[in-house]
Amino acid sequence: MPMTHLIAAAALLFALAAPVTAHALCVSRPSMTGDWNANDGGKYLVRQRGKKVWWVGVSGDNGKSFINVFKGERNKTIVTGEWSDLVGTGGGTLTLKVNDDVRAGGWEKTNGTGSFFGGSRWSFPCEDVILNPG
Repeated sequence: MPMTHLIAAAALLFALAAPVTAHALCVSRPSMTGDWNANDGGKYLVRQRGKKVWWVGVSGDNGKSFINVFKGERNKTIVTGEWSDLVGTGGGTLTLKVNDDVRAGGWEKTNGTGSFFGGSRWSFPCEDVILNPG
């Protein structure tokens, strides 16, 4: 076997033996269930069962600024419902638009009534997970 073939074969074996790190891509979730971040600095724990949607939202300072709850109904990409402060006296209605674009994910507030509600955009925390660690 010529020397160039031996070098090429050795290089191929070395490349195949080297560890490969693959990363998962963050994709849109099949439902709203899960942990979400909002642009008000809060963390939202959301549960969707069928069309029903609930959440508990807690400010980033462990609830010192706000804790709120929401109960609503999802109809395709639109969620309508009521929210209420658990810390404070605010409350009202919210209309949300779920973004089905896999690249964007999340949802945004399109309308609301009642007291001031700080959040207007939600996204899920996406960590580029290593599929085959170490």
